[in-house]
Amino acid sequence: MFKTLSQVEPRIPISIVPTNITLSGSYYLLTNFTGVSGTNGITITVDNVTLDLNGFALIGVAGSSNGIFATASLQNIAVRNGTVRNWTRFGADLGNALNNQLQDLRASNNGGGGLRSGTASTLLRCVATLNTTYGLYAYNGSVVKDSTAFSNTGDGITTSFSATIADCSSYGNTGNGFVPGAGCHVHHCSANGNTGLGIASAGRCQIDECEASDNTQQGIWPNDGTAIRNCTVDNNSGGGIRVGNYCSLIGNMCYGNSAFGTNAAIRVTGIANRIEANHLVSNHRALEISSAGNLIIRNSSSGNSVTDSITGTQIAGPDVNSANIGTSSNPHANYNF
Repeated sequence: MFKTLSQVEPRIPISIVPTNITLSGSYYLLTNFTGVSGTNGITITVDNVTLDLNGFALIGVAGSSNGIFATASLQNIAVRNGTVRNWTRFGADLGNALNNQLQDLRASNNGGGGLRSGTASTLLRCVATLNTTYGLYAYNGSVVKDSTAFSNTGDGITTSFSATIADCSSYGNTGNGFVPGAGCHVHHCSANGNTGLGIASAGRCQIDECEASDNTQQGIWPNDGTAIRNCTVDNNSGGGIRVGNYCSLIGNMCYGNSAFGTNAAIRVTGIANRIEANHLVSNHRALEISSAGNLIIRNSSSGNSVTDSITGTQIAGPDVNSANIGTSSNPHANYNF
């Protein structure tokens, strides 16, 4: 028995740009396409659409709008496998749609930003380079994974509330590397060589097993109530880690931050922080704590340029060095060597 054409290829080809998708279904590009000034490349106006770029590129021209655009109040849009570049606004803007998937996309040289997706989206294996404003942006409850933002004019990867960013790299952006919103989890990410902060998070976040190095400002600077665990923070010009209130900094390695400047490996400006088991080596200063009421235990320091600056009463383990290490048995001691 023979198959019908729709059974052989049950998707709808796109053979011209600009085009509007007005029926739910699965679509694919036939070749590379160049846009037209004053409009989007592909506009999606209906729910439940999968768009496969099929390895091809959507290329903007002067005055064109978005490469791919989803209108308001849509859901379940998937875009995958191709390139969107040189658009005056976004490479792909699904910011007004819910439950989206952006996968295996390359966005470059777009004027409004690389890729943007709405609430409860997944961005997987996406790369954003040389875009203006920011590279990748995902709204509340989204996941950004295995993705890269490089040399964007603005922030690299940004999310709103309660998102997860995992196994991502943000390098050489003129803004901050990562800007997660409140309640986010940033895991196993690298922020390197950004003009702003490496990781600039809102409050109540978890930042763990990340690396922030060679950024112009601080390596990591979260808002209140954030846990920072097992991160490597090195050679940042503005200092290593800076926190305000109610944060937990445990098991971090801070090396060479502001070695020739005036900032510290760990700077604390608020209260009720737990500073524990961090290793602080060859920084300008190891600890700078300007507010009373913090817990400081089991840290180790070596080769920092100037002594710690600690203001007010703290709950701190005793300082141990080579002169008294043989007589110290306090398990909460801080070590200087």
